[in-house]
Amino acid sequence: MLRRRDEVQRFRWSLRELPVVSPFSFAIYASKIKETMMLEDPGAAIERIYAEMYARVRDVTKGS
Repeated sequence: MLRRRDEVQRFRWSLRELPVVSPFSFAIYASKIKETMMLEDPGAAIERIYAEMYARVRDVTKGS
């Protein structure tokens, strides 16, 4: 296991700033911020984040 981690660290990574979260990555995005979601009802948090995400998508698509 340790060997694989060392190999991954040598990979060339390129991080990209994206204007919105892909719908396919939404579950990953939501789990990444689970600490803040614990402070509110999980269902309400997911609904709020989903609405924010699609508001961003609308803003980006209007601009293009």
